[in-house]
Order: sequence, then C-alpha cells, then structure tokens
Amino acid sequence: MKNKIDGGNLYNISTGRFVWNVVIYSLLLACFSFCFWLADFQAEYIGADVYIIFYINGACLIIAGMINQVLYPILGMKWLIIIFQCGTIFSCLFISLIHTRVIGYEDEEDQALFF
Repeated sequence: MKNKIDGGNLYNISTGRFVWNVVIYSLLLACFSFCFWLADFQAEYIGADVYIIFYINGACLIIAGMINQVLYPILGMKWLIIIFQCGTIFSCLFISLIHTRVIGYEDEEDQALFF
C-alpha cells in the first residue's frame, strides 16, 4: 500500500520553498503578460499592413515553439522562461525607444522610411 503524503505534497517541498516558487512564477507571469501586451500594442503602430504583421507574428511563434522544444530538455522550464522573458523585455524596450524617437535617424527621410 502506498504511503499517502500529507496534503498531497508528492515532492516533499517545504512551505517556504513552495511560497518562493509561487512568488517567482507569479512575477514571471506578470512580466510576460505585460511584455506580451506591450509588444501587441506596439505592433499596431508599426505602420505596416496588419496582415503582414499577423503572419510574421505567427511565424515567430512557430519558430519560438520549435526553439522551446529543443531547449526544454537542456535548460528546464524555469531557465527557459527567464531567458526568453529577458529577450522579450529587451525587445519591448527597444520598440518603445524607437517609437519615442530616442533611437532614430538624423535625416528626416530616413526616419520616415524607418517608421
């Protein structure tokens, strides 16, 4: 007969460690949700055809899924989320800097073409 672990704690995780994991994953989820919203919001103002943006976004998601499948056994879920979240934060920051014109061309024609 199997021994039933109290409260369904199958991995025998301490209460402190459980709380720490919940806090870390909650912060990662909040950062991911905000960056996803920011990237989606910024995509509306890129100035290209919305269908092109839609297809490029789909292609990026397919490629990201393939990369995740390859890297998951190597890095594990926690580090995979952290690494890709850092990339998402950097990308959203870069898009924001471009649209606030902190990063841009000195020539107005090149700037207009860039947008």
